[in-house]
Amino acid sequence: MILKNWILLLICFILLGTTSCTVTVIDRAPVAQFSFWPEAPWTFETVYFDASSSYDPATIIVIGLEVTAYQWDFGDGNFGKGVNASHHYRDDGWYKVILTVRDDGGQEASTSRWIRVKNRPPIADFTWYNCSSVFGIETQGIVPLICKVFDAGLSRDLDGWIVDYQWDFGDGHTGRGKKVWHEFGEGLYTIKLTVTDNDGARSSKKVKIQF
Repeated sequence: MILKNWILLLICFILLGTTSCTVTVIDRAPVAQFSFWPEAPWTFETVYFDASSSYDPATIIVIGLEVTAYQWDFGDGNFGKGVNASHHYRDDGWYKVILTVRDDGGQEASTSRWIRVKNRPPIADFTWYNCSSVFGIETQGIVPLICKVFDAGLSRDLDGWIVDYQWDFGDGHTGRGKKVWHEFGEGLYTIKLTVTDNDGARSSKKVKIQF
């Protein structure tokens, strides 16, 4: 403020030839602006925020006035400081990001933008082993059958949980559940597991198995 007063006195002297004049100065509020990338991130993907385009209009008239503080509200209960910030979101959805800036005259301004965070699809994975090693099931009948247990315990969802497990045994039969068993005749089969997460996203895994 002292610097601003001296500059105003200098302007009075140059224009009016006097060091005594009355000037009313209104300290204009700064302008808050920011960008971010990527524009549509996945959950747990780092998002970078940049507020360097924010400015103080008073800087055009009075040298030395500038934006000195940057406050971030990421819209998910987390906050940050600084002209540059980074953040990641644990869940998908729309979040309202608010930037508040303050200049060295104490004036504040805010702006906001919406960011859409995409749901990360689940990961389908499974193992298989003999039924007899778990259930003690013995194959009966004239045609030899091979009994296998399929376990989808390796499947996972990084930003939620899996709500459905569906199996295609490659022989016209299907199953449902995290752990299932099925009997096969000798041959080559393509086993397919499809998992669905709590947001409705799906992914699959196929494995060819010779029995």
